[in-house]
Amino acid sequence: MKEILREIFTAVGVPCAIMLFTSYVDKTPIEKYDLKSGVNITLFEDAQNIQNDSLSKEEQKTIDKISNEGCSGININQQYYQDILSSSEIDSTSKFSDSHLEQILNYAQSKGLSAAIRPLLETRDEAPRNQIMPADVDGWFQDYSRILTKLCKIESSEKFDIYLGSELDELLVAHPEKFNELAQNIRNSGFKGRIIHSIIFNCNSDTSKILLLNKIPVDVIGIDFYVRMQNTELPDSMKFYETKYYLNEIFSKSEKPVLITELGYRSVRDNNGSMIFDYRFEGYVDYDMQKKHYDNFIKALTSKEFINDKNLGVYFWITDYPSYVTDINLSKYHRQTGYSYFNKPAEEIVKKYNEDRIFIKYPKGNIKQ
Repeated sequence: MKEILREIFTAVGVPCAIMLFTSYVDKTPIEKYDLKSGVNITLFEDAQNIQNDSLSKEEQKTIDKISNEGCSGININQQYYQDILSSSEIDSTSKFSDSHLEQILNYAQSKGLSAAIRPLLETRDEAPRNQIMPADVDGWFQDYSRILTKLCKIESSEKFDIYLGSELDELLVAHPEKFNELAQNIRNSGFKGRIIHSIIFNCNSDTSKILLLNKIPVDVIGIDFYVRMQNTELPDSMKFYETKYYLNEIFSKSEKPVLITELGYRSVRDNNGSMIFDYRFEGYVDYDMQKKHYDNFIKALTSKEFINDKNLGVYFWITDYPSYVTDINLSKYHRQTGYSYFNKPAEEIVKKYNEDRIFIKYPKGNIKQ
């Protein structure tokens, strides 16, 4: 059978052969070499006023939609709170029980989605998490370590990934040794999934954080890609050249695989001007602007010079509401200037990427073994 398949791949090319013989082809080479496509589903503490452990029908239908649109995975964003940036204590509980989180994880995996659990730290005064700097660093890391240890023990039918940290940038710069210790402890505990650490990337100077992560035993460097496009003279159709420049800076500095763990554009006019604070200001609805930015980013990410083992793909940021169910099942009755691309023109761009991504890393007429 292997010899027959090899001859078919050579004769008709990989895409056609895989579509014809999906049930016979080992998924391992596909999973290893295709680009990934995923969404961040956010579980805010007040997302649902429930205390039970059941996964709702609405949640199931929403995860079905993610899978049916060709995505390969999800980041499950689990919120944890501390009072202010300098607080040394983190609340270790959320309204979403471990059992509920476990059911989301397992249901997603049953639909063919890979999954990662991503703890996100919030302050009650809504200060940015990248500036968290506790007064008692050791005490804070003890709390955070307990949270990670608990999440790593979530039961699932398949292995999942865990985020060591997400946008804890000032802490990473000030105390890389603490994150090094955390990563070592997770690996020594027997955790089987990948360890990811995501940082905010706004400009060239942020490559210094990539250099730090090169030395920490994480498997994947995550990039929350919120870059302000500086060249205002470039037409919208040429913006992907500027994006390519920043992606090249990221890939060239990283010694590890890179996943764009957040990428999002609001459907609001001039939303590319100051992306990281984009959610803070109002503006006119502009679906075409959002679609153009998605198109330009994907053109840049899939450029031939980035088709290599470092480039893992992208997970889109779609969070506008407390519940991911609302983010994905938008209707005309909801505010339409948010990050979600679902049921907007930009969805066409993401669907096309989902259709193409499996074959992008395969040389034409050949399959990697």
